[in-house]
Amino acid sequence: MKINSHLPTRHQKYNKPMLQLLTAVTLSFLLPHVNAAEVTKSAILATGIEYDSNPSLADTNKDSAWIFTLAPQIKLDIKDEINLWFLDATLLINRYSNQKVLVNREDPKLTVGWDRTYESGIFGVKADYQETSARFAELQSTGVFSSVDNTQKNKKLAAKWQHAINSRWGILTDGAYYDVSFSVPGTLDNYSLGEVRSQLSYANSEKLGTFAEIGYSQLRPDRDFDNTDMARLMAGANYQISEGLSISSRAGIYNLSGRQSDTDWIAQVKADKATDRANYSVGISRDLVASGVGGFRKADSLKVAWQFNASDSDLIGAEFQLDKYKKDTSVNVDRLTFQQLIAYYDRILTSHWKVRLSAAQKEIDTPDSNARANVIGVTLVYDTLSF
Repeated sequence: MKINSHLPTRHQKYNKPMLQLLTAVTLSFLLPHVNAAEVTKSAILATGIEYDSNPSLADTNKDSAWIFTLAPQIKLDIKDEINLWFLDATLLINRYSNQKVLVNREDPKLTVGWDRTYESGIFGVKADYQETSARFAELQSTGVFSSVDNTQKNKKLAAKWQHAINSRWGILTDGAYYDVSFSVPGTLDNYSLGEVRSQLSYANSEKLGTFAEIGYSQLRPDRDFDNTDMARLMAGANYQISEGLSISSRAGIYNLSGRQSDTDWIAQVKADKATDRANYSVGISRDLVASGVGGFRKADSLKVAWQFNASDSDLIGAEFQLDKYKKDTSVNVDRLTFQQLIAYYDRILTSHWKVRLSAAQKEIDTPDSNARANVIGVTLVYDTLSF
Protein backbone atom coordinates (compact mmCIF):
# COMPACT_ATOMS: atom_id res chain seq x y z
CA MET A 1 0.00 0.00 0.00
CA LYS A 2 1.17 3.53 0.38
CA ILE A 3 4.15 4.43 2.49
CA ASN A 4 1.92 6.50 4.71
CA SER A 5 -1.66 5.48 5.43
CA HIS A 6 -2.90 9.07 4.97
CA LEU A 7 -3.54 10.67 1.60
CA PRO A 8 -2.03 14.14 2.06
CA THR A 9 -2.48 17.59 0.54
CA ARG A 10 0.04 20.46 0.49
CA HIS A 11 1.54 21.30 3.89
CA GLN A 12 1.89 24.59 5.67
CA LYS A 13 5.32 25.63 6.94
CA TYR A 14 6.22 23.14 9.61
CA ASN A 15 6.96 24.17 13.16
CA LYS A 16 10.71 24.86 13.02
CA PRO A 17 11.04 25.96 16.67
CA MET A 18 9.42 22.70 17.78
CA LEU A 19 11.79 20.63 15.65
CA GLN A 20 14.79 22.61 16.87
CA LEU A 21 13.75 22.15 20.48
CA LEU A 22 13.31 18.41 20.10
CA THR A 23 16.68 18.10 18.36
CA ALA A 24 18.44 20.16 21.02
CA VAL A 25 16.95 18.08 23.83
CA THR A 26 18.05 14.88 22.12
CA LEU A 27 21.58 16.12 21.52
CA SER A 28 21.88 17.19 25.15
CA PHE A 29 21.26 13.58 26.08
CA LEU A 30 23.46 12.14 23.38
CA LEU A 31 26.68 14.10 23.32
CA PRO A 32 28.05 13.40 26.83
CA HIS A 33 27.77 9.65 26.32
CA VAL A 34 28.60 8.98 22.67
CA ASN A 35 32.15 7.79 23.29
CA ALA A 36 31.04 5.15 25.79
CA ALA A 37 27.99 3.92 23.90
CA GLU A 38 27.12 1.67 20.99
CA VAL A 39 25.84 3.72 18.07
CA THR A 40 23.49 2.26 15.46
CA LYS A 41 22.40 4.38 12.54
CA SER A 42 20.62 3.62 9.31
CA ALA A 43 19.12 5.42 6.33
CA ILE A 44 16.04 4.21 4.46
CA LEU A 45 14.68 5.53 1.18
CA ALA A 46 11.24 4.46 -0.01
CA THR A 47 9.75 5.48 -3.31
CA GLY A 48 6.53 4.40 -4.90
CA ILE A 49 3.73 5.01 -7.36
CA GLU A 50 0.10 4.05 -7.03
CA TYR A 51 -3.19 4.61 -8.81
CA ASP A 52 -6.25 5.55 -6.75
CA SER A 53 -9.58 5.40 -8.58
CA ASN A 54 -11.34 7.72 -6.09
CA PRO A 55 -8.96 9.35 -3.56
CA SER A 56 -11.66 11.70 -2.24
CA LEU A 57 -14.07 8.77 -1.67
CA ALA A 58 -16.83 10.70 -3.42
CA ASP A 59 -20.08 8.96 -4.32
CA THR A 60 -20.53 11.20 -7.39
CA ASN A 61 -18.16 13.09 -9.69
CA LYS A 62 -15.31 10.70 -8.95
CA ASP A 63 -11.80 11.76 -9.94
CA SER A 64 -8.84 9.37 -10.08
CA ALA A 65 -5.18 10.24 -9.44
CA TRP A 66 -1.66 8.87 -9.72
CA ILE A 67 0.30 9.31 -6.50
CA PHE A 68 4.10 9.53 -6.52
CA THR A 69 5.88 9.13 -3.18
CA LEU A 70 9.42 9.66 -1.91
CA ALA A 71 10.22 9.13 1.78
CA PRO A 72 13.80 9.49 3.07
CA GLN A 73 14.22 8.33 6.68
CA ILE A 74 17.07 8.45 9.20
CA LYS A 75 17.23 6.30 12.35
CA LEU A 76 19.74 6.72 15.16
CA ASP A 77 20.08 4.65 18.35
CA ILE A 78 22.73 5.24 21.00
CA LYS A 79 22.88 2.63 23.74
CA ASP A 80 25.04 1.98 26.75
CA GLU A 81 24.53 -0.35 29.71
CA ILE A 82 21.56 1.53 31.14
CA ASN A 83 20.49 4.17 28.59
CA LEU A 84 18.94 4.16 25.14
CA TRP A 85 18.64 7.40 23.17
CA PHE A 86 16.79 7.24 19.86
CA LEU A 87 15.88 9.48 16.95
CA ASP A 88 13.68 8.73 13.95
CA ALA A 89 13.17 11.41 11.27
CA THR A 90 11.21 11.09 8.02
CA LEU A 91 10.16 13.49 5.28
CA LEU A 92 7.19 12.23 3.25
CA ILE A 93 7.04 13.86 -0.20
CA ASN A 94 3.91 13.33 -2.29
CA ARG A 95 3.16 14.47 -5.82
CA TYR A 96 -0.23 14.02 -7.50
CA SER A 97 -1.30 13.87 -11.12
CA ASN A 98 -4.73 15.37 -10.35
CA GLN A 99 -4.33 18.70 -8.54
CA LYS A 100 -8.11 19.19 -8.44
CA VAL A 101 -8.44 16.47 -5.81
CA LEU A 102 -5.05 16.33 -4.08
CA VAL A 103 -2.38 18.97 -3.79
CA ASN A 104 1.37 18.30 -3.55
CA ARG A 105 2.82 18.14 -0.04
CA GLU A 106 5.94 17.54 2.01
CA ASP A 107 5.26 16.22 5.51
CA PRO A 108 7.92 15.91 8.24
CA LYS A 109 7.85 13.41 11.08
CA LEU A 110 10.26 13.40 14.03
CA THR A 111 10.51 11.20 17.12
CA VAL A 112 13.16 11.60 19.82
CA GLY A 113 13.36 9.83 23.15
CA TRP A 114 15.33 8.43 26.04
CA ASP A 115 14.83 5.19 28.01
CA ARG A 116 16.79 4.46 31.19
CA THR A 117 16.87 0.94 32.59
CA TYR A 118 17.48 0.40 36.26
CA GLU A 119 17.57 -2.69 38.44
CA SER A 120 13.82 -3.13 38.71
CA GLY A 121 12.32 -1.20 35.84
CA ILE A 122 12.45 1.41 33.08
CA PHE A 123 11.89 5.15 32.93
CA GLY A 124 11.43 6.85 29.57
CA VAL A 125 10.47 10.13 27.90
CA LYS A 126 9.56 10.75 24.26
CA ALA A 127 8.59 13.66 22.02
CA ASP A 128 6.86 13.43 18.63
CA TYR A 129 6.07 15.94 15.92
CA GLN A 130 4.21 15.03 12.74
CA GLU A 131 2.39 16.74 9.91
CA THR A 132 -0.17 14.88 7.80
CA SER A 133 -3.07 15.65 5.52
CA ALA A 134 -6.26 16.32 7.44
CA ARG A 135 -8.25 14.52 4.74
CA PHE A 136 -8.28 11.18 6.50
CA ALA A 137 -9.20 12.81 9.82
CA GLU A 138 -12.01 14.74 8.12
CA LEU A 139 -13.48 11.61 6.58
CA GLN A 140 -13.37 9.54 9.75
CA SER A 141 -14.43 12.35 12.10
CA THR A 142 -17.19 13.96 10.08
CA GLY A 143 -17.72 11.86 6.94
CA VAL A 144 -16.94 14.92 4.80
CA PHE A 145 -13.99 15.30 2.44
CA SER A 146 -12.65 18.78 1.78
CA SER A 147 -10.18 19.39 -1.03
CA VAL A 148 -8.84 22.54 0.61
CA ASP A 149 -5.20 22.69 1.64
CA ASN A 150 -5.62 21.46 5.24
CA THR A 151 -2.73 20.11 7.30
CA GLN A 152 -3.04 18.32 10.64
CA LYS A 153 -0.14 18.98 13.03
CA ASN A 154 0.37 16.57 15.91
CA LYS A 155 2.69 17.32 18.83
CA LYS A 156 3.12 14.86 21.69
CA LEU A 157 5.14 14.71 24.89
CA ALA A 158 5.03 11.44 26.85
CA ALA A 159 6.67 9.77 29.84
CA LYS A 160 6.52 6.25 31.29
CA TRP A 161 7.66 4.49 34.45
CA GLN A 162 7.65 0.71 34.70
CA HIS A 163 8.61 -0.91 38.01
CA ALA A 164 8.79 -4.53 39.16
CA ILE A 165 7.62 -4.68 42.77
CA ASN A 166 8.71 -8.32 43.07
CA SER A 167 8.87 -11.43 40.87
CA ARG A 168 5.10 -11.43 40.32
CA TRP A 169 3.82 -7.89 40.83
CA GLY A 170 4.57 -4.92 38.61
CA ILE A 171 3.30 -1.40 38.00
CA LEU A 172 3.27 0.75 34.86
CA THR A 173 2.38 4.44 34.94
CA ASP A 174 2.46 6.62 31.86
CA GLY A 175 1.13 9.95 30.74
CA ALA A 176 0.99 12.03 27.57
CA TYR A 177 0.04 15.47 26.36
CA TYR A 178 -1.16 15.97 22.77
CA ASP A 179 -1.59 19.21 20.89
CA VAL A 180 -3.49 18.78 17.61
CA SER A 181 -4.10 21.66 15.22
CA PHE A 182 -5.47 22.12 11.70
CA SER A 183 -4.20 24.72 9.25
CA VAL A 184 -7.70 25.50 7.91
CA PRO A 185 -10.39 26.31 10.49
CA GLY A 186 -13.97 25.19 10.02
CA THR A 187 -14.49 21.50 9.40
CA LEU A 188 -12.27 20.33 12.25
CA ASP A 189 -11.33 22.09 15.48
CA ASN A 190 -7.95 22.33 17.20
CA TYR A 191 -7.76 20.55 20.54
CA SER A 192 -5.40 19.40 23.27
CA LEU A 193 -5.56 16.11 25.12
CA GLY A 194 -3.96 15.14 28.41
CA GLU A 195 -4.10 11.60 29.72
CA VAL A 196 -2.59 9.49 32.47
CA ARG A 197 -3.04 5.84 33.42
CA SER A 198 -1.65 3.39 35.95
CA GLN A 199 -1.66 -0.38 35.55
CA LEU A 200 -1.02 -2.99 38.22
CA SER A 201 -0.06 -6.40 36.80
CA TYR A 202 0.31 -9.87 38.32
CA ALA A 203 2.07 -12.91 36.83
CA ASN A 204 -0.28 -15.76 37.75
CA SER A 205 1.91 -18.33 35.98
CA GLU A 206 4.37 -18.64 33.14
CA LYS A 207 1.46 -18.56 30.69
CA LEU A 208 -1.06 -16.25 32.37
CA GLY A 209 -0.77 -12.63 33.39
CA THR A 210 -3.58 -10.41 34.69
CA PHE A 211 -3.85 -6.69 35.32
CA ALA A 212 -6.09 -3.87 36.52
CA GLU A 213 -5.91 -0.33 35.13
CA ILE A 214 -7.26 3.08 36.00
CA GLY A 215 -7.05 6.10 33.69
CA TYR A 216 -8.12 9.69 33.20
CA SER A 217 -8.22 11.89 30.07
CA GLN A 218 -9.32 15.43 29.34
CA LEU A 219 -10.00 16.77 25.84
CA ARG A 220 -9.98 20.55 25.50
CA PRO A 221 -11.34 22.05 22.25
CA ASP A 222 -9.83 25.41 21.26
CA ARG A 223 -13.24 26.74 20.31
CA ASP A 224 -15.87 27.88 22.79
CA PHE A 225 -16.93 24.38 23.79
CA ASP A 226 -16.86 22.70 27.18
CA ASN A 227 -14.09 20.22 27.92
CA THR A 228 -14.81 16.50 27.93
CA ASP A 229 -13.43 14.47 30.84
CA MET A 230 -13.12 10.70 30.68
CA ALA A 231 -12.45 8.34 33.61
CA ARG A 232 -12.06 4.63 32.99
CA LEU A 233 -11.51 1.45 34.96
CA MET A 234 -10.37 -1.74 33.22
CA ALA A 235 -9.14 -5.28 33.88
CA GLY A 236 -7.51 -7.73 31.52
CA ALA A 237 -5.41 -10.81 30.93
CA ASN A 238 -2.72 -12.13 28.61
CA TYR A 239 -2.65 -15.88 28.07
CA GLN A 240 -0.08 -17.96 26.16
CA ILE A 241 -2.22 -20.91 25.10
CA SER A 242 0.60 -22.71 23.29
CA GLU A 243 4.00 -21.93 21.85
CA GLY A 244 2.51 -20.19 18.81
CA LEU A 245 -0.90 -19.04 20.06
CA SER A 246 -1.62 -16.19 22.47
CA ILE A 247 -4.70 -14.21 23.47
CA SER A 248 -4.89 -10.79 25.10
CA SER A 249 -8.04 -9.16 26.41
CA ARG A 250 -9.20 -6.16 28.40
CA ALA A 251 -12.60 -4.80 29.37
CA GLY A 252 -14.00 -2.10 31.58
CA ILE A 253 -16.25 0.91 31.95
CA TYR A 254 -15.83 4.60 31.24
CA ASN A 255 -17.61 7.78 32.23
CA LEU A 256 -17.72 10.94 30.11
CA SER A 257 -18.61 14.28 31.65
CA GLY A 258 -18.62 17.87 30.43
CA ARG A 259 -19.56 18.52 26.81
CA GLN A 260 -20.21 14.80 26.35
CA SER A 261 -22.04 12.82 29.00
CA ASP A 262 -22.11 9.04 28.78
CA THR A 263 -21.32 5.88 30.72
CA ASP A 264 -20.72 2.63 28.83
CA TRP A 265 -18.30 -0.24 28.35
CA ILE A 266 -15.09 -0.57 26.34
CA ALA A 267 -13.23 -3.77 25.53
CA GLN A 268 -10.63 -5.41 23.32
CA VAL A 269 -9.81 -9.02 22.44
CA LYS A 270 -6.87 -10.01 20.22
CA ALA A 271 -5.53 -13.41 19.18
CA ASP A 272 -2.17 -14.06 17.51
CA LYS A 273 -0.99 -17.34 16.02
CA ALA A 274 2.41 -18.07 14.51
CA THR A 275 3.55 -21.15 12.63
CA ASP A 276 6.81 -21.93 10.86
CA ARG A 277 5.74 -20.07 7.73
CA ALA A 278 2.63 -18.06 8.56
CA ASN A 279 1.31 -15.47 11.03
CA TYR A 280 -2.34 -14.82 11.80
CA SER A 281 -3.91 -12.03 13.84
CA VAL A 282 -7.49 -11.05 14.63
CA GLY A 283 -8.78 -8.38 16.98
CA ILE A 284 -12.09 -6.77 17.89
CA SER A 285 -12.53 -3.71 20.06
CA ARG A 286 -14.78 -0.93 21.27
CA ASP A 287 -12.93 2.24 22.18
CA LEU A 288 -13.15 6.03 22.40
CA VAL A 289 -11.05 8.02 19.92
CA ALA A 290 -10.10 11.69 20.31
CA SER A 291 -11.33 13.69 17.33
CA GLY A 292 -11.30 17.11 15.72
CA VAL A 293 -15.07 17.37 16.18
CA GLY A 294 -14.40 18.66 19.71
CA GLY A 295 -14.81 15.42 21.62
CA PHE A 296 -14.41 11.65 21.62
CA ARG A 297 -15.88 9.31 19.00
CA LYS A 298 -17.07 5.85 19.99
CA ALA A 299 -15.81 3.22 17.53
CA ASP A 300 -16.26 -0.53 17.07
CA SER A 301 -13.36 -2.09 15.15
CA LEU A 302 -12.39 -5.38 13.56
CA LYS A 303 -8.87 -6.06 12.27
CA VAL A 304 -7.69 -9.26 10.61
CA ALA A 305 -4.18 -9.86 9.23
CA TRP A 306 -2.39 -12.79 7.56
CA GLN A 307 1.18 -13.25 6.36
CA PHE A 308 2.75 -16.24 4.61
CA ASN A 309 6.47 -16.72 3.95
CA ALA A 310 6.45 -18.40 0.56
CA SER A 311 10.27 -18.53 0.62
CA ASP A 312 13.22 -16.79 2.23
CA SER A 313 12.73 -13.92 -0.24
CA ASP A 314 8.97 -13.90 -0.87
CA LEU A 315 6.14 -12.91 1.43
CA ILE A 316 2.43 -12.51 0.73
CA GLY A 317 -0.19 -11.08 3.02
CA ALA A 318 -3.60 -9.54 3.46
CA GLU A 319 -5.23 -7.18 5.94
CA PHE A 320 -8.87 -6.27 6.58
CA GLN A 321 -10.04 -3.36 8.70
CA LEU A 322 -13.59 -2.35 9.64
CA ASP A 323 -14.36 0.70 11.80
CA LYS A 324 -17.89 1.70 12.81
CA TYR A 325 -18.17 5.16 14.39
CA LYS A 326 -21.32 5.81 16.42
CA LYS A 327 -23.70 8.74 16.11
CA ASP A 328 -23.23 11.42 18.80
CA THR A 329 -25.49 14.46 18.84
CA SER A 330 -23.46 16.17 21.59
CA VAL A 331 -20.61 16.76 19.10
CA ASN A 332 -22.90 16.86 16.05
CA VAL A 333 -21.63 13.79 14.20
CA ASP A 334 -23.61 11.01 12.52
CA ARG A 335 -22.72 7.35 12.18
CA LEU A 336 -19.92 6.39 9.81
CA THR A 337 -18.48 3.07 8.61
CA PHE A 338 -15.06 2.72 7.03
CA GLN A 339 -13.61 -0.54 5.69
CA GLN A 340 -10.47 -1.47 3.80
CA LEU A 341 -9.07 -4.67 2.34
CA ILE A 342 -5.39 -4.82 1.35
CA ALA A 343 -3.42 -7.60 -0.35
CA TYR A 344 0.35 -7.36 -0.92
CA TYR A 345 3.40 -9.23 -2.14
CA ASP A 346 6.91 -8.47 -0.82
CA ARG A 347 10.08 -9.54 -2.59
CA ILE A 348 13.57 -9.18 -1.10
CA LEU A 349 15.80 -8.36 -4.04
CA THR A 350 19.12 -8.02 -2.17
CA SER A 351 20.19 -7.47 1.42
CA HIS A 352 19.40 -3.76 0.95
CA TRP A 353 16.56 -3.69 -1.59
CA LYS A 354 12.93 -4.75 -1.23
CA VAL A 355 9.88 -4.25 -3.46
CA ARG A 356 6.19 -4.42 -2.58
CA LEU A 357 3.21 -4.83 -4.94
CA SER A 358 -0.16 -4.03 -3.41
CA ALA A 359 -3.84 -3.74 -4.18
CA ALA A 360 -6.63 -2.41 -2.01
CA GLN A 361 -10.32 -1.66 -1.90
CA LYS A 362 -11.74 0.89 0.53
CA GLU A 363 -15.26 2.03 1.28
CA ILE A 364 -16.90 4.70 3.40
CA ASP A 365 -20.59 4.68 4.29
CA THR A 366 -22.58 7.51 5.90
CA PRO A 367 -26.32 8.25 6.05
CA ASP A 368 -25.88 10.56 3.07
CA SER A 369 -23.51 8.63 0.83
CA ASN A 370 -21.66 5.43 0.06
CA ALA A 371 -18.40 5.52 -1.86
CA ARG A 372 -15.67 3.08 -2.89
CA ALA A 373 -12.18 3.26 -4.33
CA ASN A 374 -9.67 0.80 -5.72
CA VAL A 375 -5.93 1.26 -5.31
CA ILE A 376 -2.95 -0.50 -6.89
CA GLY A 377 0.68 0.39 -6.30
CA VAL A 378 4.33 -0.56 -6.20
CA THR A 379 6.90 0.56 -3.61
CA LEU A 380 10.68 0.16 -3.75
CA VAL A 381 12.65 0.40 -0.49
CA TYR A 382 16.40 0.80 0.01
CA ASP A 383 17.69 0.17 3.53
CA THR A 384 21.33 0.72 4.44
CA LEU A 385 20.72 -1.55 7.47
CA SER A 386 23.59 0.18 9.30
CA PHE A 387 26.36 2.61 8.47
